[in-house]
Amino acid sequence: MAMSRLKAAWAALGLGVAGLMAAAVLAPPPRALDPGVEIALPARPDRFAPGPAPAPDAATPAPAAPGPLAAARGDGLPRIVLGEAPAGSAGAPGEVVITVGEASAAPGPDPAPVRGVGPAVPPAAPDPALTAKTPSGTRPGVGPEGRTPFAAYRRLQPVGEARGVAVVLSGLGLDAALTEAATRLPPEVSLAFAPYAKDLPGQVERARRAGHEVLIELPMGTPGVAPAALGPAGLLAERSPKANAERLAWLLSRAPAYPMVTNYLGRGFSGDEAAMGRLMAELSVAGLAYVDDTGLAEDAARASGVPYARAAMLIEPDQADVAERLGALAKRSAPGEVALAKLYATPASVAALGAWAERLPDGTALVPASTAVSAR
Repeated sequence: MAMSRLKAAWAALGLGVAGLMAAAVLAPPPRALDPGVEIALPARPDRFAPGPAPAPDAATPAPAAPGPLAAARGDGLPRIVLGEAPAGSAGAPGEVVITVGEASAAPGPDPAPVRGVGPAVPPAAPDPALTAKTPSGTRPGVGPEGRTPFAAYRRLQPVGEARGVAVVLSGLGLDAALTEAATRLPPEVSLAFAPYAKDLPGQVERARRAGHEVLIELPMGTPGVAPAALGPAGLLAERSPKANAERLAWLLSRAPAYPMVTNYLGRGFSGDEAAMGRLMAELSVAGLAYVDDTGLAEDAARASGVPYARAAMLIEPDQADVAERLGALAKRSAPGEVALAKLYATPASVAALGAWAERLPDGTALVPASTAVSAR
């Protein structure tokens, strides 16, 4: 069976990263699949973000001159500011300002409420009290009195008596135009970002300001997919617990404020009880929920007390009947219940999702993915 376009893109990303790893790793691994190999992941994701492929035999262009802030810092990477921005300031060149408290850009109005559905509460602004400092960077963390990032950064949207359909749109962040189109979808659509995306904290913040709740994808090993296709931070059951823990720490620290994570692929990793148990223990400490499309992670989530949702439908990039499949999912839902679908983003699937959301049948409500999450 031909590999889907998204999987092919991740495979191309993995091949591109392989070249970068030669410079990033102090000692090259003796074997590509050695589970004991440790790699040096950067403190920021930009080094692993994909760029345009050079033309065959083309000379490598000279790097652009860094801006004033980058030159002062010496690494050429943007600085992420989590705090109160000075009045009238948009941040220095090369600086991403994530403002605590009121959003610096007013979100657009929500659409008219669906009959029977309760009022929406958009995700809260980033809160430094809900973060934890790690060697890999700042990640979400449980705050005072047990307040969790899941509780703060989810989008509250009660389903009421409607038939609820929740959609996670996955694979965002690597294509700027596609991500921008996804951000313009109704705010009830939950957006999942690839961990290797450039300026991931800024992209997450723009999605939050548009009213969306956000997930970070965790690339995981699956039968039939080469580990290189997962990128250097892919989680593999055959790796040592220490090697996976380092990669998971790096993945969770790609942005400081989000409520949930989800798997990318991962049937092999998710089926390993010990590996998933360790992953869920870390998510519990971080106060994050888990959205699963393998159907293999619920027991591990329950054992660690991690809020969990299982996708009832996975729509691959090459499946053209997006509206029909979502409509069928809605019909299978009972009033007051929520059925969750995971949809990989392509220009066609984003357009189809937007068109379907504009023509919801009576009694059907589009709700965020967190509405399907259970904390059992």
